[in-house]
Amino acid sequence: MPEELQTDFDLPWCNDLAANLGLQPVRTFSRVPHGVVGENSLLAISLNTSTTIRACKSYVKSSPDSQMLGSSVYMLFSLGSGVNSIAGVCHGSIITLMFDETFGQLMAHFLDRDELITAELRVSFKHPLRTPTVVLCTARIEKEPERRRTWLCGEVRDGDGTVFAEGQSLYMRRRTKGHL
Repeated sequence: MPEELQTDFDLPWCNDLAANLGLQPVRTFSRVPHGVVGENSLLAISLNTSTTIRACKSYVKSSPDSQMLGSSVYMLFSLGSGVNSIAGVCHGSIITLMFDETFGQLMAHFLDRDELITAELRVSFKHPLRTPTVVLCTARIEKEPERRRTWLCGEVRDGDGTVFAEGQSLYMRRRTKGHL
């Protein structure tokens, strides 16, 4: 199964990531199909192949006081050539998906993921992302959550520090499960 392709992350910059930043590995919830039919099927099944999103690895860095503000998530994605739009270049929708998954991973670290919904997602593309490759997508809480709203921001970059895209998202807590 592609999730087991952890050798994709056996790169010096990936190996140094957790140690240098004091990160804790966490389960990538969106790579696991859940009980509800079709839930998480996009990343767990459809894009979990040797030519698309070959592997994912997630880490969390909690703020010193374990609050949402100041906490962050780091997700490594191994991308194959099956995510391209033009020859050798990752499709923008895949970059947007990586942001949504990384933002969701951070929010689910604090809240029941069934209570959350992406209300807004903006992506600013900086450079073409060549594939196949391994990239890091980061997410952090941008400002103190206000009632049901939480603003997040992040970036997609490689091991050399090149930023390919920046993202910002608004997550909303549902009023009740199943309702906006």
